[in-house]
Amino acid sequence: MEAIPSVLPPYRRPTPHEDNLCEANDLRARYRNQLRIVRDRGFDLFDASFHHPFTHTDGIVASIIDDDLVTSPNSPRIPFPPFGHRVVRLREDLLYGPDDHLRWPQPYVDIYPHYACILLPDPSDTSAQSYLYKKPADIGVQSARTLAQGLYTLTSEALKNFNDIGKSVRGKLKQLVDDARAREQPLPASAQGYDATVVHTIARLQGIGFERTTLMLLVREVQRVLLETDAFVRYWSVYRPRFTDAWPDGGRPRPADLKLLGAFVRDSDVALQFANAGIPVYVIRPLLEVPLDTTHVLKWVTPDVPAASVQLQDRTPKFPPVWIGTAEHRGKYINMHRFTVTHLVFRDPWGEEVPVYNDSEFDPILRASPTMGILPRPASSSTVMFSPLPKGPLPNDTIARQKVLYAVTSAAAASSSSSGPTTSSLGVSSSSSQASSHISSLKRGPSSRLPGPKKKKSKDSQLGFQLPQDPANMPLPPRSWQHAFETVQVDLSLPSRHSREDRLFFFPPSSLFTSSSRQGNNTLNYLFLRSAWIGHLMTEPHPRGLLAQDWRDLLGWSAYRTSTSANPSDMGPSERRARELLGSIFGKRDLNQLPPSVDFNGSQLSTDHLPEHEVYWDLAWEVNEANARLDLVRFLMHGVDDGNILARTDLVEGIIFPQSQTNTTASFWTPSAMDFVELDGLCLKDWQERLLWVLSLGRAVSQCPAGSAVPEGLSFLASLEDEQIRHFGCNSAQAHSLEEAIITHYCTCFYNTFSRPPTPPRCLF
Repeated sequence: MEAIPSVLPPYRRPTPHEDNLCEANDLRARYRNQLRIVRDRGFDLFDASFHHPFTHTDGIVASIIDDDLVTSPNSPRIPFPPFGHRVVRLREDLLYGPDDHLRWPQPYVDIYPHYACILLPDPSDTSAQSYLYKKPADIGVQSARTLAQGLYTLTSEALKNFNDIGKSVRGKLKQLVDDARAREQPLPASAQGYDATVVHTIARLQGIGFERTTLMLLVREVQRVLLETDAFVRYWSVYRPRFTDAWPDGGRPRPADLKLLGAFVRDSDVALQFANAGIPVYVIRPLLEVPLDTTHVLKWVTPDVPAASVQLQDRTPKFPPVWIGTAEHRGKYINMHRFTVTHLVFRDPWGEEVPVYNDSEFDPILRASPTMGILPRPASSSTVMFSPLPKGPLPNDTIARQKVLYAVTSAAAASSSSSGPTTSSLGVSSSSSQASSHISSLKRGPSSRLPGPKKKKSKDSQLGFQLPQDPANMPLPPRSWQHAFETVQVDLSLPSRHSREDRLFFFPPSSLFTSSSRQGNNTLNYLFLRSAWIGHLMTEPHPRGLLAQDWRDLLGWSAYRTSTSANPSDMGPSERRARELLGSIFGKRDLNQLPPSVDFNGSQLSTDHLPEHEVYWDLAWEVNEANARLDLVRFLMHGVDDGNILARTDLVEGIIFPQSQTNTTASFWTPSAMDFVELDGLCLKDWQERLLWVLSLGRAVSQCPAGSAVPEGLSFLASLEDEQIRHFGCNSAQAHSLEEAIITHYCTCFYNTFSRPPTPPRCLF
């Protein structure tokens, strides 16, 4: 067998190609007659009868394009490379034309080798997988059921298909990570980044209204992320292990998998690896530097032009360019993601200049927060390959080695990181003795914390996490909640550290109703700050001493205020619109004036003095309502995990703003399955009567569609009958432990969703 050249000559293009050459109108006619071009260039390598061993630089097909030779050792076609100076922007179909790695082969880039393993569209495919290639307008769009007009969401069928594909892709990715950990083999940081990005992008599709163009772009981004993740798994699990295979004895590489896009390559080592693995590879070399005695071509073919299968037409008005320069640069792909996620989903696409990033540290995929907790990437680098030990040089000399965090790959650490919030086991109990043994297993110290990554606490927030001494004669409810908040490290001092203006965000600002691009962020901030207030109040021994303004903020009586005047003529259009919307929710009352009494849950309560029992009743309702909303927050943050109640499309519709409001405190949707009634039972000091309501509450939660998210130790509550609840035998300490377990589970699920408090003014991310 002939020796395989180990190194190709450096790639020096003698004459630059025309700008945007691959989009020229006469492209096919110009390069159709390859035999004539070969003769004119005096480049005679054609030998159809050549049967000797091949190398990875030979071509079963080849094309000459200007001063470059493009050969493929394993593919029967030559796609036209995106040569020349590229102006990369979205086209009519919301893809990037011949620069889009979802539709056309791209130059090999070191941090994105898996792009070559993206699957080509299959026109005959009618399965759910076809949703990854459909035009966004053909997927299924419907008007959103929100108070704001002109917003759209996907249909339930489209959501279900994307959810199913996302679960499948994440399952494959998890299997890849588990296998890599078992073999102690490294994976790049993209493993965790893709998992997090799949969750976040799909979550944004679920029932949240967007302007039509923004929704279409979001659909494209979801397709892009899913196809890239699928290709990442395929590359690392199927093709990467073949890189070190011996060259076939017959001298001909295995045929390429023609379902893959492949890549243009000018590096000898990469070309050899791709040819060995069966990835379509297209080797580009300058004609003047091709060794004539060692290069063989079996067939000259006309290159496939992008216009035959890729949309080149611009949209009117044109989208701004996300990249200007050569196609062989990581910055092009980085800015494709950033443009969609940062500058379109959350901003006006035509309203500002688009910054360009060319450093991998800005790649949204590589910078995504880890959710699996298996291979956390180094804190200051996104391109370091994972290893249990800090080996090798760092990518940036300015990064101190002691500042770089490496993965803990032991099975125990991985299990504790990926398992999520858990509670000690509580089995099914049908007798008093069994109940006592199970309840006693729930006891834990007040400073113990659940498994998972440790949160970094600033000096300002540490005081809010401490468990102070119990005041004298402090009733049971605040103590239970105080222990739970401390256990999961809830910053109870958060409300007191915010200005009065920020505390007005206890109720949403007008932008939550008028700006579709900020609904998700505003909702999260609102829920976070509101729940921090509730946690702060629940630890007060005597909350009846609150000021009237505090109660207005808590109960939602204060609204968006623009001036001291209540005259609508002094307000702008958006402010008047917000006032009208809030007025429709709260019964057209003047939201800037607090009357002497309010009709609260069917009772006339004085705003100057609220009875202690009513205070506790309301706080219990607010806390449990907030914990019902945790499904909304988890949905916005984590998407469609199994057990998420919001994965049910029949419950997702109208999730943020119901069309009608029957309860003045229920400004957000609450699952009907969680029918919390007579929650004053949570405030009773008689522990036996209190236990009745605690068990009823636990049963209601465990029976809801999200029941699989309830810790296994509390699952027995779902099977309890009314008679069993009334005669559930345990002592006061066991009842307290049971209540604390339920509350801790609630708080853990809700507060662990956030890695940090919201950044004023009203921005979580």
